[in-house]
Amino acid sequence: MSSKVFQYIMAANDEQLQQMKLTVDNKVQQDWRDKLTSNPSVKIDDVGDALLHALDELLCGSTNFKQLVPAAPSVHVNSTEL
Repeated sequence: MSSKVFQYIMAANDEQLQQMKLTVDNKVQQDWRDKLTSNPSVKIDDVGDALLHALDELLCGSTNFKQLVPAAPSVHVNSTEL
């Protein structure tokens, strides 16, 4: 499925991209159009997955990262003294 989404976005015209609220660099889009036209059997599952992951982060706005904060932060830490 991710490869189909990728193909759809790469084949989309400016109006379709605007409706999807997406912007794709023209050079990138044309490069992928050329690749897909010259070799329809090219494997694009990985780039499709990467696209869906990127869109998920943009659309959902969530992140899996947590800020690392010490449980009891020390104000004066001198690592040279033992």
